[in-house]
Parts: sequence; C-alpha cells; structure tokens
Amino acid sequence: MKHIISSILLILVTTFFSCSIIPENDRILPIQSTEAGKTVLLVEFTGWKCVNCPDAARIAHELLETYNQNLVVVAMHPEDGYWTTPTGLALDLRSTAATEYWTYFGSPTSFPTGVVDFAPFDNNYLLDRDLWSRSVATRITMQQPLRIDAVCNTNNNDLAINVEVTTNEEVPNTNLNLIAWITEDNIIGPQLEGGHTNAEYIHNHVLRTSITPEWGEPIATPTATNSTNHIINFTLDTSWVKQNCNVVCIVLDNQTNEVLAVCETPCVNNRDTTQDNTFIISIGEEDNYTTVNNGDTIIVTNVTEDPFLGTQMTLNGIITNNSNEDLNITVTATRFYQNDGTIDELCMVQCVPSNGQQTQNFNCTILANNSQTFYTHLTPQNNQEYIIEYKFFNEDNPIQQTIITVVYDNKLKNQ
Repeated sequence: MKHIISSILLILVTTFFSCSIIPENDRILPIQSTEAGKTVLLVEFTGWKCVNCPDAARIAHELLETYNQNLVVVAMHPEDGYWTTPTGLALDLRSTAATEYWTYFGSPTSFPTGVVDFAPFDNNYLLDRDLWSRSVATRITMQQPLRIDAVCNTNNNDLAINVEVTTNEEVPNTNLNLIAWITEDNIIGPQLEGGHTNAEYIHNHVLRTSITPEWGEPIATPTATNSTNHIINFTLDTSWVKQNCNVVCIVLDNQTNEVLAVCETPCVNNRDTTQDNTFIISIGEEDNYTTVNNGDTIIVTNVTEDPFLGTQMTLNGIITNNSNEDLNITVTATRFYQNDGTIDELCMVQCVPSNGQQTQNFNCTILANNSQTFYTHLTPQNNQEYIIEYKFFNEDNPIQQTIITVVYDNKLKNQ
C-alpha cells in the first residue's frame, strides 16, 4: 500500500460514465494555507512491535500528500532493545545510524515519536504524532536561504551522488555539515497493527544507513555567486531493492544540529514517475476508453442490481500492450476497508473473489501488441466508501508499473 485516501481529501473534477478521475495536481487539498518556504525533515522513531506506529505512518503519509516536495520523511528503527528487536518472521530494520540519532535525543522508550528538522517545537524535540502537523506547518513557512539538490547516477549497485548546495543571498552560518542517508520503501514484513500481526505490512522511508558520518562532514558555505559541489560514492547492499531506495541529503548547522536544508532523490531516477508506455491502463467501455495515469484516483458511484449477485458496483478497463514482446502482467489489489462481509472480485482471465483477503495478486500474459480486458465487481454491505488500490506491473521489469486507487462510493445508495 502506498496511499490511504480519505473522502474529504478527494476532488471530483471530471465525469466519465460512473467513474471520475482526479487529476494529479488536484488530488489533495492542503490542510491549511501555507506559503512553503522551506523543505522540512520529519524523522519518526518506529518499530514493528509498536501498535500505534502504523497510525503515525499514516499521519506522515498524509503530510507528504499535503506538502509534496517540501517534506522528507525518514523512518528510523533504532536498536532500542524492545520495539525493534526482531523475533519470529519479523525483519531486522535496525541501523547503527538510527540508533545514533535515537540515543542523541535521549533514547525515548515511548514509540512512536518524532523529531522535525532536529529542532525544538514548543521547547521539545521529541513530538507525539498529534503534534507533527503543527510543527511541520510552522517549519515549512520559514525562510530557507540554502538549497540542496542531489542527482544519482547508478551503475549496477554503485552510486555516484552529485550534491549541489546553493544560495541566493548571504548566509551568515559558516558551520555547515553535509549528511547523506540511504532509505528504502516498500519493504514487506510483519508489523503489529490493530491488535494482531500484519505479516504483509509495507514499511516505507526506512533508514538503511548513513553514507557520511551520522552528523555529517564539514562543507564550505556557498555564496550568491558560488555554489558548493560534492560527489559522494556508495555501493548499495545487495539485499536492498535499489529501485525502492532513495538518497536523502541534509545541510546541518554543526553547532546546533538543526537541519537547514534537505532533499530526497531516488537512486534509480526513472522509477514510479509516470505511466510506462510499454503498457497502458484505460477504463470505460469498448470503443470509449479513457487512459489513466500512475497515481490517479477513480471514483465509482454506479450501483446496479443483479438478479443473481445482488447490488453491484463495477469498473471496466483494458490493459494494452504497446510493445513487440509478450508481457507478464501482475495486478496487486490491496483493500483499505474493514471486512464487513463485502466481497469484491477482479476478472481478467478468470474471476477471483477477495474472500476477505487484504491483498491479492492476479496474473495474465498479454501478447505483443494485444490487449486484455478486465473488470471489477464489488458488493457493498453498507453506505460507505470502499477503497482498493490496484497496482499493475510488468513481472519482468517491475519498474514498469501503474498504480491507481479506486473509491467505490456507496454513500448515496439510499439518498
């Protein structure tokens, strides 16, 4: 899962039969009006045994949806002796770097907790998740005289990271350090959630290591006419999925350890940006399809009565293979609604009902320059929204993917 979308954040902008596609730039309404002047770093200390940490991750995700490029989130799993210690099938997501920062901030025993820009808010560094939004909103309106940008060049697992620090004005602070981290997304592993262990929880923004010393290396202060440039070389661990890895670069005040500027860039720069042209996902009816893009949200409002199946909400679509090779396509359906007896199914080669499963994979082979139709059926039990994320990807090259979120909106059934 990458998104849990609340109905109050969705904007209905176009209508296509019974479905609406929310354009990329209009998907999220800001929580409050702010003039973004600074890019902010949110660090969350988290662990797989922490039952409240998934809620903290949700809050962090909503803040990312709100502030986009002006927020960087990093999840740290320190060696705390309890919350992060792996047992059974749990993954070991701990890192020496995470432990260093956790220790610096007093080795807090209460998880989840967070730090924003390594700076105090209301005289406290460690913040409960309910305070993250206020702290981020405050920091994001601050002026940022420095800017940091990074670009990765990747050769197998070897990275050459080009970092540039610039300014448009005189910077009084000459005590600057540069920090570089590696984080990884989409790590599937156990997490205590809702009173049970979710074996297929997706851990995002996980700090894998610090490339530089944890508190950075000194760099020269840029001027309005001269930027500072740095090249950092690093080899990714082969157990990490490089397509899911990011580089986070930070300019730090080495006297106070306050974050002055931060940026994040993928290790593989072409991942998860737009829909890959190898295959195209469209929705609608025959001869009248509308192409959807990676990240789109679709609202389904039609409700029909089937004499055998009962109340049905449907979405029809087609996967078009534009390449000259056969494609092995997998569709992963992840459900974000409480199991209330609702059954949904996805039909490609055959129809497979959900049967209460949170995640399912569906597979098909599409011949070169051919297409495959698909459709979904959902039988709602209540007047509410049922949210399902569908991830379409090429089994032979998972970077080629399109992710759409479908909201089956049954709230108006009896109105």
